[in-house]
Amino acid sequence: MDSPSEGLQTRRIILLRLQGATPEVLLGLEGALQTLPRFQIARGKRVAEQLTAAFRETFAMHVISVSSLEARAAESDSEGIVYEIMESCGPHIEARDEMKWVAVDSLIERDFHDRNDFRTVRQAVEQSIASVENGHSGPFATLGWFHELGRWVQDEISSQGLRLSGRFRQLNASPTFSLIRFETDGPAVWFKAVGAPNQREYTVTLALARLSSCFLPKIIATRAEWDGWLSREAEGHLLNECSAHEDWETAARDLALLQINSFGRSVDLLEAGARDLRTSKLGAPAEPFFQTMVEVMEHQTKVPPPAALACAA
Repeated sequence: MDSPSEGLQTRRIILLRLQGATPEVLLGLEGALQTLPRFQIARGKRVAEQLTAAFRETFAMHVISVSSLEARAAESDSEGIVYEIMESCGPHIEARDEMKWVAVDSLIERDFHDRNDFRTVRQAVEQSIASVENGHSGPFATLGWFHELGRWVQDEISSQGLRLSGRFRQLNASPTFSLIRFETDGPAVWFKAVGAPNQREYTVTLALARLSSCFLPKIIATRAEWDGWLSREAEGHLLNECSAHEDWETAARDLALLQINSFGRSVDLLEAGARDLRTSKLGAPAEPFFQTMVEVMEHQTKVPPPAALACAA
C-alpha cells in the first residue's frame, strides 16, 4: 500500500534478464503463489536512482531501469498499480532463497497472486524484446541496450586513456531519455540522451559546447541516432549536495557569463533549435492582445472598475 502522508509510493518490479534468447523474470512467493518484488520509494525523487540503489542493497544485484507501466487493479481504484521494467546488467548472481528466476514462457496466470502481474509481465517482455526497426518507442526500451551503451562508452573513452570501472549511477530512465554517470579509473563520465519534446537539447548543447566551451563539460563523443552525448564530469561540487552560498553564487555568475558570451550568436543558437525569446519575437503578439482587450473591456457592464480605467491599468 502506498503511504501518501509519508510521501512514499510502491513500485512493483519486473526484473528481466536474457539467458541466451530466453527472457527470465525474478519472482517471489506469497504463500504458494508467485509475486513480483516490490519497493517503496520517495515521491518527487529520481525513480531510477532509488530503485537501482535498492536492488544493490537488498539483493546485491546491478540492475538498470528501462521504463514504467501502469495498470488498474479495479475500476474503483483512484491510483493504478505502477510497474517498473528493469534489467539485470551485472554478473548473473543467483537470486536468494525467497526469490527465483523463472522463464517467462513457462508462466501461467493462475500461479500469480495478482493476475495483473502476469499480464503486465507478458506486456513488458513483448515491449522490451521488440526492436527499434519494428517501430518501437525508443532506443532504451529494448533488452540489452545498456550493454551496447557500455561498449560504446568504453570505445570512446579509450582515446582519453580511460577504462570503465564497472560502477555506474543511473539517474533517469525512459525509452527515449537516459542520464547515467559512469565511473572510470580516472574522472567520471556522463551519458545523457533526450527524446521528444526535448530533442532540441541535444543540438543546443552541442552548439553551446562549440561556441562557449569554457562553460560546459568537455564533450567526448555524440550518438546522433540516440540524441545522446558523452562528456567528462565537471570539476567542483554538486549543488544538490552542498549548501555553501559561495557555490550557488559561482553557478549564478557562470550562468550569467554564459548568457553574456552568447550575445551576437543568436543565429547559431536558433539554427541549433533554441527557442526564439528575443524582444522582437515576444513583442509581435502584444499589439493584437491589447487590441482584443480593448474590445473586451468595451463590453464590460460592471461599474467598478470603469472600463477605461481598467484598460489603462
